[in-house]
Amino acid sequence: MTYTVELQPGVKRQIERLSLPNRRRLDAVLQKLAQNPRHRGVRRVKAKPGTLRDRFGNHRVLFTVDDERHVVTVTRVAIRDKAY
Repeated sequence: MTYTVELQPGVKRQIERLSLPNRRRLDAVLQKLAQNPRHRGVRRVKAKPGTLRDRFGNHRVLFTVDDERHVVTVTRVAIRDKAY
């Protein structure tokens, strides 16, 4: 079952700041999340209950999963140091 990936409004601005190669990597990560939001490599964020993270390069994608509606909501895309 595939999931719908939704971006919060602030995330769109964060994505615009990424370089073109990082945008392509992010696109691959978002496609992977749509297929399986809990694939290998996804970890829980201890400081934020219910939030998961995936990585690409030095960047992190923070997101939540609603299994009933089959929706992945991306809440933040940032460099690792500033993501948490």
